[in-house]
Amino acid sequence: MNNDNILFDLKNERRRVFEELTKKKELKDNALAQLDGFEELRAADRKYLFDEFKIVSDLEKKANAESKNYYDQHDPVRAKMYSSIRKGYTAIRLNIKQFQNGIKEDKLKLREYCQEKEAGFKKAQEDYRIIIKKIEDRERFLSDEQKKKSQYHESIVRLAGIPEEYLDNYKVITNEVNGYHHIYFGGEGTADGIGHGHYCYKNDGETVKCREAAPKSISA
Repeated sequence: MNNDNILFDLKNERRRVFEELTKKKELKDNALAQLDGFEELRAADRKYLFDEFKIVSDLEKKANAESKNYYDQHDPVRAKMYSSIRKGYTAIRLNIKQFQNGIKEDKLKLREYCQEKEAGFKKAQEDYRIIIKKIEDRERFLSDEQKKKSQYHESIVRLAGIPEEYLDNYKVITNEVNGYHHIYFGGEGTADGIGHGHYCYKNDGETVKCREAAPKSISA
């Protein structure tokens, strides 16, 4: 299974995707930290501007009311004076509003940046889940193929008739040219180790006993 090229490539891809996932998580976390820091840093500014906006708006309304009142009293001098005062408060209010809008825009940009990094992180998570699923599917496929291959080899060695005592110690190599199955069994350490036996099982069902396994020495 470890020598499977597809599985090897998938595991290499998993490492790359995991590195990308780690980078995207760092970017997401940093973006959220920036947004939290912005909220904390500008909270006092927003409260100050809000309070000032309310005060100036009230003064603007009062100056406007006074201006109208003096116009109604046919006192144009005082009416114009309060009208000028009202215009001054209007300019201040609009200036405060501009500062408030600037803070809102900066926050919106940071929030959009966070959303972008969050989306990138979720995409990387999905890519990682996909590659993990591919690896699991490939390993499951190889496991099933290995089981089928093992069962097939067991049927071959039984048809070839190797001695029963070697049914737990054999190795089958198939000649890709003629399809003959070379069965090695009973070797020391491994099936094809020292003293192994060798049968050749042909496509027509004939078994050629090339060599029998050497008897195992019995130690005292």
